[in-house]
Amino acid sequence: RGTLRGEMNVAFIKLTTKTPLVVGGRLHSGEKDKKAYNIIEPFLLEDRAAIPATSLKGMISSVLEAASNSAMRVLAD
Repeated sequence: RGTLRGEMNVAFIKLTTKTPLVVGGRLHSGEKDKKAYNIIEPFLLEDRAAIPATSLKGMISSVLEAASNSAMRVLAD
């Protein structure tokens, strides 16, 4: 069988979540009063919360794998 390939030329897609969602961007580690801590900043694009394209690709791939009971991790970049 042939394979389907495609490309999305749209720069922005608006998604609406049903529950709060934060995708981590940068991780800062430190120590205060001998206790270690981590601060994860949200991923921002043009100063707005965003989801990286690679994260969306991974989520879509996982859903397709579950729905088809197969391994589709061979999605080309």
